[in-house]
Amino acid sequence: MSDRVSGLSDAHAAHSRKIIVQAAKIMVRHKDEIHYSQKANRQVGVRARMSILDGHFPKTCDCSSTAWWMLWDAMGRNYHVNDIVCRTGPNWDPNGVVYTGTQYQHGKQVVHDENLKIGDLIFYGDQGGGIPEHVAVYVGGGKVFSHGSEGGPYILDLDYRDDRRMSRRFI
Repeated sequence: MSDRVSGLSDAHAAHSRKIIVQAAKIMVRHKDEIHYSQKANRQVGVRARMSILDGHFPKTCDCSSTAWWMLWDAMGRNYHVNDIVCRTGPNWDPNGVVYTGTQYQHGKQVVHDENLKIGDLIFYGDQGGGIPEHVAVYVGGGKVFSHGSEGGPYILDLDYRDDRRMSRRFI
């Protein structure tokens, strides 16, 4: 039985994971063009239907909107998977509620680091009420893609913070 909640085939899941890694590498390479924002403009990646496969990526975003966009580009745009990440609707509504807390509530929990797969979301910290304050995207090899500040995005070690909480799978 598959451990994916996306319903993607093995081949489509593998392709989606390649898109995640490609997005992470390109965004880190162009980090001087990317700005951190927690305002409505942070969801521009999905709003403008940007695809890394066309060389486009959001230049204004935060941790949760970047993770959401990466999963949309990998699953929603390519394979028409409904928004299973934040549950904004079938078309990944860029006006919906997109933040770390909504992502933390969905997907399937991944137990044990050896079970992590590219595209899994890794949650850190606590903003109160048990809701994590930060999300990063697992890119393999014990590394995550993180965009949590103006200086980023970065590819960092999985435990670059000492307050890692849970991992969730969508692909």
